[in-house]
Amino acid sequence: MKILHRYIFWEVLVSTLAAMLMFCLILVAGNVLRELIPMLADGRLSPKLFAMMIGLLIPFVFSFCLPLGVLTGVLMGIGRLSANREITAMKATGNGILQISLPILLIAAGGALLAVWTNNYLAPLSRTEFKNLRVNALREDPLRFFKTGVLSRDFPGYVFYLQDKQGSELTGLWLWELDKEDHPKLFIRADSGSLLYKREQDAIILTLRKGIAENWPEREVGDRRPSPLQEATIYFDELPIELPLAYSLGASKVDRDLSEHSLSELLTLYQNPPEEIDREDDPDKIRRNIKVTISNNFAMAASVFSFAFIAIPLAIKTGRKESYANAMLALGLGLVYYFFASMLASLDIPAALRPELLIWIPNLILISVGIYLVRRVYIH
Repeated sequence: MKILHRYIFWEVLVSTLAAMLMFCLILVAGNVLRELIPMLADGRLSPKLFAMMIGLLIPFVFSFCLPLGVLTGVLMGIGRLSANREITAMKATGNGILQISLPILLIAAGGALLAVWTNNYLAPLSRTEFKNLRVNALREDPLRFFKTGVLSRDFPGYVFYLQDKQGSELTGLWLWELDKEDHPKLFIRADSGSLLYKREQDAIILTLRKGIAENWPEREVGDRRPSPLQEATIYFDELPIELPLAYSLGASKVDRDLSEHSLSELLTLYQNPPEEIDREDDPDKIRRNIKVTISNNFAMAASVFSFAFIAIPLAIKTGRKESYANAMLALGLGLVYYFFASMLASLDIPAALRPELLIWIPNLILISVGIYLVRRVYIH
């Protein structure tokens, strides 16, 4: 029996790990293409920070890859054994479906415990750090704002053109200050300049040297007064300009959804809500949402076991050893599960209906269908 259990255990475990790797690569690649590649191409992200943010994406997508990986691994492993008539041979030697399933249920139980830790601690914290790095990427190297040879509009109310840059030293800088209608009202040209980031002020200090500033007053349409270059010109040796990063990047501290809090943080919020939550019209609704979030994290972890439970009889019944067919079947089941789970988590369900318990309905459906399929396997 031990030899049989080890054989089934490694057959399913290897397939599960391969499936998890496949789903992780797909989900990470999708997030990288959507969120990171545009920032990297625009020069707002250094290669080092790019690699760090990819690493932070892995725990977040792992919370989705783990249930799908177990589902696909069981379908592939048991499906291959069933297609090769090995399951039939096991039954002929007196092994029932329960004995055959024990190694798989062990894998599922371990995966569920791992998912509890991932969903409640690792994934939310890594997602929070990812969002902080994405928002503050340019704060790590604010000089990336200034690109040579192109017009830059990264700072609202300003347009920059820079001929050359050596570190924090600039050469040939042109600057236009815009009014509320994005019309230039001030033009500055400087031979050179320098940049300094003031972290305590969250601002870039742009110091211009040896230049001119020309005031371009507003005019009515059709006004034929002399050129603005003749209106008001000021020559300067040094002119400092403060550019707050909050105008361009927003606040350095990002707002966090409830799903981006760890279990301990959620419990703290539930017991002692901060002032910004107490200002809500219905504080009880916030507490209800916290309970739904906690319940959803545990329900997602339990889905590892639910998927394994339905996959065992399903793989025996279908008996498909083709990897792509099992992967497509797992993906279809996973999409249906996540659709209903996310719908139940997002709906504003009255407290009287216990939304934190309704979130478990998809798991109960999977287990119920699994019990039905197990009975069918026993009958046939």
